[in-house]
Amino acid sequence: MPAAKPRLSSLTRRFAIPTAALLLFSLSVGIFATQAQDQQYARHYGGDLAAATGAWRIASLEGEVRVRSILADSQAANWREPGIGEVLIQKTEVETGQLGRMWLIRRGDMIAIDEKSRVTIPAANNTRPSTLIEQSIGRANYQVNTRPEWNFRVKTPYLVAVVKGTTFGVSVSGRESLVSVSEGKVGVSSRDGRDSADISAGQSASLSNEAGASVDVSETSAAAAPGLDFPTPSASAASESNGNGNGNGNGNGNGNGN
Repeated sequence: MPAAKPRLSSLTRRFAIPTAALLLFSLSVGIFATQAQDQQYARHYGGDLAAATGAWRIASLEGEVRVRSILADSQAANWREPGIGEVLIQKTEVETGQLGRMWLIRRGDMIAIDEKSRVTIPAANNTRPSTLIEQSIGRANYQVNTRPEWNFRVKTPYLVAVVKGTTFGVSVSGRESLVSVSEGKVGVSSRDGRDSADISAGQSASLSNEAGASVDVSETSAAAAPGLDFPTPSASAASESNGNGNGNGNGNGNGNGN
């Protein structure tokens, strides 16, 4: 007499949920949980989400710009259009297209991202005294307040710039990375730490993608000088630069940054 088929297989077929649906459901739960967490922060701190978390806020936008969150497991969310005033809580990748630009502000620090660039902003952290910006391509200018206890770094494919308080620009191409200082001083080193140099206002440092290349320091040419201005922010963004913003992000829970 043939053995009866296990009823479990029938139940499994009857109640199975496609893997894709499970993944979509999990992602939706994560997004709604992030929304709820952001709203909770905003309520607890009187709406001042950026000041409460030490996050970056979008002060201005031009042209084609898109962002996406980088999740804890290094997976990326979908690209989306950002909004002025949005607070970036999670780690965020910013990509600008033709004529696209973004200006970010955080407690007096500013980042101006030029067109055709890709920059990753770290997740908000109000306790760790450091900021690491990853710039993989394009150009961005940085204005960083002097904080003796704070470490501000910009990492490119070929070099790392370490800042204490200055205004400088970083340009990245497929062949080299270039740092140009207009105020203050920046320490520049190769990513492996083999070579380094300090540069001051009026100087530039570059490192090519060639094997064994060293940091090359020179006087800043007109073409290399930072040329992306920092606009005068709106009243709400200006108050954020003093740590008193109103934290009015777009409420979609996908924001990120430090």
